[in-house]
Amino acid sequence: RSQRDTLDRTEDEPRRGSSTEVKQFARKMVEDHTKAGEELKQIAVKKDIPLPSAMDGKHQKLYDRLSSLSGPDFDKEYMRAMAADHDDAVKLFQEQSRSGNDPELRSFAMKTLPTIEKHDDMAHMDKKEMK
Repeated sequence: RSQRDTLDRTEDEPRRGSSTEVKQFARKMVEDHTKAGEELKQIAVKKDIPLPSAMDGKHQKLYDRLSSLSGPDFDKEYMRAMAADHDDAVKLFQEQSRSGNDPELRSFAMKTLPTIEKHDDMAHMDKKEMK
C-alpha cells in the first residue's frame, strides 16, 4: 500500500471521536500531514529514495486498536498516541535540522519542524483537557 493509502485510512479517524476538539485536531493532522507528505515524496522521487509502501507494524497495531474504539475511548487513545508520536517526530526533525547529511532533507526538516512542534503542543493540550 502507498503512503496515500495510509493517509486515506487515517482520514476516517475524525469521525470516530466524540470531542469537537479531537475531530478538529484529527482533520488538521490529515491536512498538514498530506501537505508535508507530498513535499517529502517529491524530494524522495527526485533523489530516488524509496518510500514505505505500508504502515510499519507499530502504526498498523495502533490503527487496528483505534479502529475498534469510538467516542471518548477513541478520543483518549488517539490523543495519547498523537502526543507520543509527535514527541518522537519533534526529536527526529530537530536532529535532522541540526545534523542531517542531505541539504534538501535538512531544509525540509527545518521548514516542517515548527508545524510538528505546534501539533505536539496541540496533542498535549487536548490530552490534558480530556483527563
